[in-house]
Amino acid sequence: MKQPDRLPLTPHPLPPLRGDESIVGVPDTTVVDFRRFALPDLRMNNTCGPFAEFPVHRAVGSHEPRVEFAPRRPVRHPCPTT
Repeated sequence: MKQPDRLPLTPHPLPPLRGDESIVGVPDTTVVDFRRFALPDLRMNNTCGPFAEFPVHRAVGSHEPRVEFAPRRPVRHPCPTT
């Protein structure tokens, strides 16, 4: 039996979290509380990659949020070449 054609799922972009948002179901807890729990030391192996990307992100003037598992593309300098 042939499956019906389905449109690909496209998630809607979400605004970045500020940190003061409440976590539903966990009283008196915010996103910052979770970040302090999950990322207490930026030298940990699972955070060193994104931490290394951060200064590059700032240096090229990017304002786009980081996307986990996004295909890598070359970083382009924001200034036009002559």
